Amino acid sequence: MGIAILPKNAALPIVRAMGLRWRALSEPWARRRLLLATRPGPQEPAVEELVAFLVAPSQKAKAPGRKRQ
Repeated sequence: MGIAILPKNAALPIVRAMGLRWRALSEPWARRRLLLATRPGPQEPAVEELVAFLVAPSQKAKAPGRKRQ
């Protein structure tokens, strides 16, 4: 029997396609903010594609506010 821990949005398509079961984790460590960092300046096309895929806006996302100086 195999076990995997994945973010819900990443796991659900796999769960549905393969007829698997999933359980939500209730531990505090399971709820965290994930960050993505890249070097400033132009990136290789593959890096740009990966970043665009990983940070695709959510349907629930709010527009970022303007920073005041």
